[in-house]
Amino acid sequence: MAIPLLAGCELAGRDITADALLTQRALAEHIVRQGAHYHFTVKGNQPAPAVLNVGMIVNTGSRP
Repeated sequence: MAIPLLAGCELAGRDITADALLTQRALAEHIVRQGAHYHFTVKGNQPAPAVLNVGMIVNTGSRP
C-alpha cells in the first residue's frame, strides 16, 4: 500500500495523483486527512456506486 510511502511526505495543500491500481478508499482517506487533494484514475470496469462513494469522502469528509 502507498500510505507508508507517503508517511514521511508533507502532503498539505498538494494534489496527489494515482493510477487505477492505487484507487483505494484507505488511500483517499489518508490523503484527505493530511489536507491534500487526490485525483484517481478509475477504470471502466468499476461499478458506478463504488466510484461515487470514493468521491463522497472528499465532498463530505465522511463515508456514505
